Amino acid sequence: EYMTSKVSSSDSPRGKSARRLGGAQSSNAASMAGILDEIKNRSSHQKHVAADRITYKDMLQTLGRELCLFAPTSLDDVAEKAIRIESALLPLCDEVQVLKELAEWPQHTVDAVREVAARLKLLRRLDTVLNLQGTTWVAKESMVEEVNQVLAKYSELTLEIEELLTTENAHKSKLKQLNLPSDIFAAEIHRAKLCALSAAKYVMRMGLTAVTRLESADPLLVSSSARKQVVWVLENGMGLAVKCHQFTAGVCVCVCVCVCVCVCV
Repeated sequence: EYMTSKVSSSDSPRGKSARRLGGAQSSNAASMAGILDEIKNRSSHQKHVAADRITYKDMLQTLGRELCLFAPTSLDDVAEKAIRIESALLPLCDEVQVLKELAEWPQHTVDAVREVAARLKLLRRLDTVLNLQGTTWVAKESMVEEVNQVLAKYSELTLEIEELLTTENAHKSKLKQLNLPSDIFAAEIHRAKLCALSAAKYVMRMGLTAVTRLESADPLLVSSSARKQVVWVLENGMGLAVKCHQFTAGVCVCVCVCVCVCVCV
């Protein structure tokens, strides 16, 4: 009975305490190893930063002086300077840390150039969203699918332009830093809006072409579904024309085309 009821040494309070102590020591050792690894990594990173400051010192000082004298006269000047900046700073292991110790580095100018260039890039990309003559536009097989594609792209374009307009005031401060006119983006935005206008004209021409074909075809051979599709295209074309008229602040060409559709229908 004594042997069967005897508590093993590992289950005794002393044994449990030893296990807890051993686990704590292992945990502390792992934590210490992690701290040492982090210190080594930081030390290695700081060495790379220090090396970059020496290696690229002359180049960065030249670029800094160049940026202090930067006086763009157009958005293309800003775009070119942004490319120059990114190309020069790309080799740095840590841009923020390397430039932090560089005396008289014009970080505000760098930020302004980057933001203005990014806005310009986005606006010029919008030119391709509804560029029906561009290489990126792939026409659909059916008239209905093509109209749906145009409507989807129109929504994408208008949403992005409206978002750009809501942040317009925030970007004016960046333009001011570069001594550029506050309305310098107006032409780019207007060009993007004209893409929306061309989409409305495209859909309405598609509908008018379908009407012409229906009129020249044998009425007995034209199905009711085909007629409904043509009416649907015309309705969407007119609806898109009205939206474009509002979105583009009443461009008269859009109104004229809309009136032509109404007369033909």
